[in-house]
Amino acid sequence: MFEARATEALAVATAADWPEIAALLAENRLPVADVDASRAGEFLVARDARGVAGCIGAERRGDCVLLRSLAVREDVRGRGIGKRLTAEMESRCQAAGATAAYILTETAVKFAERQGYGVVERLAVPAEIRSTKQFSGLCPCCAICLGKRLLNAV
Repeated sequence: MFEARATEALAVATAADWPEIAALLAENRLPVADVDASRAGEFLVARDARGVAGCIGAERRGDCVLLRSLAVREDVRGRGIGKRLTAEMESRCQAAGATAAYILTETAVKFAERQGYGVVERLAVPAEIRSTKQFSGLCPCCAICLGKRLLNAV
């Protein structure tokens, strides 16, 4: 099973990946109104022989980041792709100076908690994160907010 996980290569998304990313987000009922191919560089993708197997995006605001748009193709779920994408994005954000990460979700609370995130009151989230389109309007008010402290980069 470990070898199956290693077959998906992680990389920064390109504009050429965008159609597959957009389709994956739509299939998973995740918002796309505020992102397009011009923001592909804010995403990481996991690629396999069939193309984009998973994706995750990040919106940096000050020393915080909103992780968003985590989706994994249905035929490869359960291989740890979401976990690997999340960990890699956190690592990259941390290396760039981010000290905290936030997630909004209606369906992946347990997943986020297994990655070390805890439920956070929306009003306790930094204003910069609350001002993102994802936070301020695209994700419904019933979405759960979770946060995680990232270790300071050395």
